[in-house]
Amino acid sequence: MNLYRVLPPPPQVFDLSNGADVALLTADLAPPATAWVRAVMVTNALGETEGLDGTSGSLTSGVDRRLLKLHRAASDVIVVGAETVRRERIPVPETTPLAVVSATGDLGGHQLITSPGSRLVVVTRPVASRKVRETLGTIDAEILTVQGEGHIPAREVHELLSTALSAQHFLLEGGRSLWESWAHLIDEVALSVTPPPNDVHRGIPSWWPLDTGAWQLTSLMTDDAKMLYHRYQTGSRGAPSEVLDSSALR
Repeated sequence: MNLYRVLPPPPQVFDLSNGADVALLTADLAPPATAWVRAVMVTNALGETEGLDGTSGSLTSGVDRRLLKLHRAASDVIVVGAETVRRERIPVPETTPLAVVSATGDLGGHQLITSPGSRLVVVTRPVASRKVRETLGTIDAEILTVQGEGHIPAREVHELLSTALSAQHFLLEGGRSLWESWAHLIDEVALSVTPPPNDVHRGIPSWWPLDTGAWQLTSLMTDDAKMLYHRYQTGSRGAPSEVLDSSALR
């Protein structure tokens, strides 16, 4: 499996079966600042983040899953919404804590998979702590609470995890509501795009900020399956977001 870097120059090929190339790619993915929030997602050319099976799994090619592992390893904490753990089969990595945000604490139907050494954290409201325990079943988790009611603001989650986990490098894996609520904190978007079906392309994802003037394409790679891997960065936080539908975080 190869990754081909187009930008920034010079062009470079990363052989993912070669330890030295993986080390170079790992160094390339390292966050460029002490504090950094990276959102990573896979879409098709229509901007859809789910395949025909209703999950992102049917959009992946294998290389992007390997790339995701490197993104995870470069992070101090992975953040997902409750909607994602109910819809997707998510193994909790042993290298990086996984934090699930749920205002109601209801994680019923989750597809979390833990292993010895993995660390699961749930961010919720104090009144929802019991619900977290009930719906996680036999899975152990560290519960962190944020005072108040309703949707949990991204900045409060960021501050809580920064303190409790000493986290500086954040990786957002989804879902859409989580990305939108964190828009004003995101420093970088790592976007994997599957090849267009039958050469159809109806434009960029609907959730993409309307004002992209502050964002710069800093890296572009492709692979043997013709997937595209974009990375965008902004010099200052504050990317505009759409009106938040927080139901997926409940």
